[in-house]
Amino acid sequence: MIKEYPNAIPHYICENIVSQYGKGLVRAEVAPERKDKGDTSILSQRVAEVKYIWEQTFPFNILMEGISEITNLPKSHQEAYNLIKYSKGGKYDFHHDAFNMDDPEHFKISEGNNRLYSVIIYLNDNFTGGNTSFFHINRIVKPEIGKVLIFKNLHSDGTFNNDYWHTGEAVASGEKWILTTWVRQKPFRTDV
Repeated sequence: MIKEYPNAIPHYICENIVSQYGKGLVRAEVAPERKDKGDTSILSQRVAEVKYIWEQTFPFNILMEGISEITNLPKSHQEAYNLIKYSKGGKYDFHHDAFNMDDPEHFKISEGNNRLYSVIIYLNDNFTGGNTSFFHINRIVKPEIGKVLIFKNLHSDGTFNNDYWHTGEAVASGEKWILTTWVRQKPFRTDV
């Protein structure tokens, strides 16, 4: 399941999120268990800056409600939002958002509660490049301000869905801003 919802978020809300929260980002990381073992080969896989947002005030409370309605899961299953900036050359190489539960390190990180859905909200489109590409299903999603992209990382039985390996292609010019979150199989947070 992959669904695009064009113009789902008003442009002024997208612009407000970037202007209000777009300061103080830090370098995005990948695979903390590999980093802990001193593996630096992953540093070039993801070239971006990120800020984690746990707020439940407007507009995040409205976004959480909408995601809950689409996925038919309570807000308590949603992770924090990640505000992500990809500058020129910024990218996220071929990856999967769910944890490989056969890997003991991934199972430990996930605490046995995998990412069922991925949600990407495109906050701008005044850049070139930066498409989201799903190679196994031959689908390219072009970023458009206000578009919401939702895809299911797992099959109905909870097993890994290999169709949704994807990449955030390199930004050729400008800056790409997105807001992401993941919806877990079971409750993940207690503050909602």
